Amino acid sequence: MLKDIVGWQYTGFVLKEGGITVEHDGGAGAVMARMQISEPSKGYSSTMQFSDPTTAVSSKMNAGGLRIGSIGTDKLEPVITARNIGSTSSWVKATLPYTDLNGDVKNIDIPQRLVLAGKTASIDLRTYIAVANLPSSITFTGIEIEYTTAPGTILLSAVSPSKSGKHVYTVPLMDPQRMPSSAGGFP
Repeated sequence: MLKDIVGWQYTGFVLKEGGITVEHDGGAGAVMARMQISEPSKGYSSTMQFSDPTTAVSSKMNAGGLRIGSIGTDKLEPVITARNIGSTSSWVKATLPYTDLNGDVKNIDIPQRLVLAGKTASIDLRTYIAVANLPSSITFTGIEIEYTTAPGTILLSAVSPSKSGKHVYTVPLMDPQRMPSSAGGFP
């Protein structure tokens, strides 16, 4: 059993960010990859969302339901992770749309971040959410992410783990131009 798949060759500790590539020589759909991450001492567990970068249509990913705020007294620490599998650096820009108390849609603009070719970067969203000074009754936002390189060159994930590590809320991101119908779809 491989316990620290990302960091074993360096220090024996799992790195905070990284990536995994799954390849096979069978036909399309012959392999279904699934992965679970856990830290039993904290009670943390989460599943990984794998994607096929060759199926990307646009250089965008969107989702609804990014949890913000707290679960009881346990603060959430929402983060976007971007992995650049391309050969050139890419700028990644995120926006967090939300509905205010008057029913108006507002945006929290996250400054763009350069992700170097072959590297992974995390974008901590807490400071930007705090500066937006949202009422505590707003506990969810949407998420819209764009990048400047070709479709499929940036692999993205968004998650809101709690500070204690006992809770984690994964947001399934989807390519908005790849939606199966106007009624939406599930990843």
